[in-house]
Amino acid sequence: MNDKVQAIDYVSKDEFHRFIGVQRGGSVNMISPDVQVLACIDKATHMHILNHYEQLEEHYGQPE
Repeated sequence: MNDKVQAIDYVSKDEFHRFIGVQRGGSVNMISPDVQVLACIDKATHMHILNHYEQLEEHYGQPE
């Protein structure tokens, strides 16, 4: 199974877009655990987004 399929299977579009919302806010370092609280995601999802950001962005795109 390739990484792209795993990333898409593990992280929902909503979770990824909430992460981007926090990123766009610019108030926290995106590696900080504070992101988990602000984006309402768990630690495993947070790490998965950080490790597979490009694949997730390619599949889900940027929120409007």
